[in-house]
Amino acid sequence: HPLKKSLDLVGGRRFRTSKSFRTFVAQNNLLPISFRRRCLLQDMWQQMQDESHLHNRQVLRLLVDREPALLVDGVARAFCRERDDPDPKPAPIDGEQEGAAAAPREESSKWKLRRPLSVIFAGEDGQGAGVRREFFQVAIRAFLQELFDQSLGRMCWFGDADRPDAYFACGALMGQAVLNDVLLPCAFPWPLYDLLLRDLGSPHSRCSRHPGGDLSGPEDIRRTILSLCKNTSDKLKTTFEDNCQHVAGQKSHDTQELRSVPEPLPGAAGGATLAHLEAVSPAEAASLRKVLDYQQDDIAEHFGTLGWERVGDRLKELEFSQATKHEFVQAYVHWSFEERIAHQIGPLSAGFQSVLGGSVMIQRMFDANQLERIMCGGEVPVDIEAIRRRAFTQGWSDDDQPYLDVFWHSLSELDEELKRCFLGFVTSSDREPLRGWEELRITVQKNGKGDDRLPTAFTCFSLLLLPKYSSDEVLRRNLTQAMQNSEGFGLQ
Repeated sequence: HPLKKSLDLVGGRRFRTSKSFRTFVAQNNLLPISFRRRCLLQDMWQQMQDESHLHNRQVLRLLVDREPALLVDGVARAFCRERDDPDPKPAPIDGEQEGAAAAPREESSKWKLRRPLSVIFAGEDGQGAGVRREFFQVAIRAFLQELFDQSLGRMCWFGDADRPDAYFACGALMGQAVLNDVLLPCAFPWPLYDLLLRDLGSPHSRCSRHPGGDLSGPEDIRRTILSLCKNTSDKLKTTFEDNCQHVAGQKSHDTQELRSVPEPLPGAAGGATLAHLEAVSPAEAASLRKVLDYQQDDIAEHFGTLGWERVGDRLKELEFSQATKHEFVQAYVHWSFEERIAHQIGPLSAGFQSVLGGSVMIQRMFDANQLERIMCGGEVPVDIEAIRRRAFTQGWSDDDQPYLDVFWHSLSELDEELKRCFLGFVTSSDREPLRGWEELRITVQKNGKGDDRLPTAFTCFSLLLLPKYSSDEVLRRNLTQAMQNSEGFGLQ
C-alpha cells in the first residue's frame, strides 16, 4: 500500500501546524472527502501493522473463476472459511506473558478478513495490483447479478435470495475494496450505507435503533485526525492543504452531496423513515404518502389493508384510522428495513464489519452520503479533456500529433456509457478519482502499425497500447471493439 511506509510527521518535537490547519481539521463536515478517504486508508493499514504481532496474518489468496455464479460461490467459500477457522495461537513474543495479549487477540479476531488480498483468475497468468483492481470490478458485478434485485433502474436492492454466506462475502468484498483503495460502482441507494452505519453503532445513522446519541464534537474529531497524522505521509499533508484552498469562497467539489436525504417521517422516534423507503421503493413510498395525506374519516374503506398484515403482530391491537395512520405507516417502513431484509442485511453488514469494523472514523465521522462517496467516488460525467491534460504519451513523434488529436476527439464524441467502458478498459474502474478526472494520468503508448491489430491495455499501469491505423474510421472501429470485448489482464 502506498501509505504503508509513510513518514512520522507529528512524532517529533519540532512538528508544527498552522492555525488554519487546526481550525479546518476541527470541522468534520468541511474536510474534503479525498482527505478523509486517505486518512481512513492510513488508519486501517496502521491497525493491520499494529496487530501483525498478535496473529500470523498471511496474505489472503483467492483463485477465482470469471463466470459470475462460480465466482460468487468461490469467494463466499474462501471468506467464510477464513471467518470460521479458529485463530492460530502463535508463540508469545519475547517478554510477553501468556495472558497479556489475550484480550487484544480476541478483539482483533473480529476482523480476520482485514488482510492484504492477492487474486488470480483461473487459467490466467496475470497477478498483482492491476489484476486485483479488475477482480473487484468483475466480482462486484457478479454479486450484484446473483444476489440483488436490479428493478430500481441503475440501483440495486435486496431480492429473495437466501444465501447468508454469499451476502457475508459481498460485505467483506465491499470492505476489502476500501482497504485496497478501489472505488466501487454506485449500485446501491443511500439507505444501504445508512444501515451499515447503524449496525456499527454510528450516531450519524438516520435509522439508528438508539437515536439521540452524542455526535463527535470538534475536539473529538480534531484529536482523531491529528492522531492519524502521526503516520501520515508528506503527500497526504500536501493533499489536505491543497484541498483546503477549495473551501474558502466556493463549494468544494469533494464535499458536495451525491443525493439529498429528506427529513424523517414526522413523529418517527428512531429507526428507518419514509425517506429510506422512497430511495428503495418509490412506488411503495408514494402509496404510504397518499395514506398520510388523506384526511377523510373513511380512510380504512378507501385504502383497504395495503398489506398491513405483513408487519406481523406489531399492529394487531390497533385499528386503521386517521388517528393511527402514522403508526401503521411507520410499522410498515420498520418492517421493510428490519424483518423483510434481515436475512440479507445481517450477514452483509457482518462481512463489512469483518474488514472495516475497527475503524473509529467510519463509526464516528461519516454519514450515509459521505460513506457512499468514500466508497464509490463521484457520479459525474466523464471529462475527456481533463483526462487528456494529465495523460502521458510514449513512442509518438511530433508527426503523430494529428493522429493523437483524432484519438482524443473520437473519445470525446462517445456516449457516456462508452466513455466509462474506455475507463474500465484502461484503468479497471469507471469511477471519477476523488480529486478529479485529471488524477487518472493514463499513458497512451504507440504500439506499431496494422489495421488488423486491436488496442490493448494493462490496468495496473493505466497503460493503453494504441497501434497507428490507416484511417480515422479504423481507429474508431478498433477502439470500440477492443473496449466492448475486453475483460482480463490486458485484452485476451
